[in-house]
Amino acid sequence: MMSITIKDISRETNLAVSTISKYINGGNVRTKNAKAIEAAIAKLGYRPNIMAQSLRNSRSYTVGIIVPTMNDPFCSKLVEQIEQMLQLEGYSCALCCYHSKTAIRENTIEFLLQKNVDAILFLADYQIQSKELYIPDTRVPLIILNRYLEGIPADFILPDIAGGIYTCTEYLIKHQHKKIALMTACRQNDSEDNIGYRRAHEDYHLTYHEDYTVHSTDRFLALLNSDTPPDSLIISDYQLYTDAVSTFFSMGLEIPDEFSLIACDNSDFGQIMMPPITVLDYPIKEIVNKTIRILSQRLNGDFSAFPCLFRLKTQLHVRDSVLDCR
Repeated sequence: MMSITIKDISRETNLAVSTISKYINGGNVRTKNAKAIEAAIAKLGYRPNIMAQSLRNSRSYTVGIIVPTMNDPFCSKLVEQIEQMLQLEGYSCALCCYHSKTAIRENTIEFLLQKNVDAILFLADYQIQSKELYIPDTRVPLIILNRYLEGIPADFILPDIAGGIYTCTEYLIKHQHKKIALMTACRQNDSEDNIGYRRAHEDYHLTYHEDYTVHSTDRFLALLNSDTPPDSLIISDYQLYTDAVSTFFSMGLEIPDEFSLIACDNSDFGQIMMPPITVLDYPIKEIVNKTIRILSQRLNGDFSAFPCLFRLKTQLHVRDSVLDCR
């Protein structure tokens, strides 16, 4: 069977080949012509020759997506929805995981650039620092998701982590918790989760204990057995959260009777726990929509508002893991 070409579309619609070509390559045509072309494409089963288009306009119609892992629900849901949106725009995705390792991350960026991707979406985890992220001198648009990295020439579209952790801490304070611990994967004092955590303590005139910021379940358990055990815990990292909750339940620790718990979680994990866990939910849909909008502008050569920075509001879902001590 012969492949359908734009000449066949032209004969079907009685429109010039140049008009068909202009529309297929993203140009503007009259509304009635666009509808006629779309109807002919559907009827004849026409599929554009992406390779030929790439050669004509120096585009690969591929967007590189770099993530630390696909085991985190935030990463996996974000990638899934971005891929769906990009497909509607005629783009495919090249997905790479760097597993929080600097060498793999640098090689991945170089690999995608060699593959002539049209843009790169980079989901930064807590382990990465600005000085560790090597970005070659390139005109390929770069959008960084999840974390702000100082000095990197990129657009940033982020969940408001500092604001979200502030909300979690404030919620516990308003329920008369006074010894609140934070479990975080980031060891920098100026991390966004730490900033929100400390700011809530300051605003509510609550004593901030530096040793209540921990980076592992073992360290938190040691605090529980100390002379001044925390009465509540916020976990800002999904992997730490699942590991910690599994340990708590295997040890028979009673939540919220022994301590209250809030976690950052975009999965259904917290809902199936007993009791259901109060969680901070990142705005995945809003991040995806904003990412696609900014990406579309950059791919069309619009850098009028570069670089942009968006922090999108998180949402606290209250369940049964916080004891009301009022």
